[in-house]
Amino acid sequence: MCVGSYASRAENDVESMVDEFAESVNFVHLRNVRKTERSFVETDHLDGDVDMFTVMSRLLKEQDRRRNIGVRQQGLICTLEALSFLINYTF
Repeated sequence: MCVGSYASRAENDVESMVDEFAESVNFVHLRNVRKTERSFVETDHLDGDVDMFTVMSRLLKEQDRRRNIGVRQQGLICTLEALSFLINYTF
């Protein structure tokens, strides 16, 4: 799931999309964007149109759900563990 690609379309609610498709996500590319009148530009992770903290919180919740039922999908777990460290460091 590329957050920035989905966020570049004005009609997409990325935070809701994460909720809807979290069980199917095996890899996350965290990019944030700010939409302009005719296009979009990439921004810092916490400075775009997407509430990246909410996206990460929901993905970490999915990670916990998977661990609780004994599923270990290495790609998502490794990526999210690294990012949760960064969130704790940032905030």
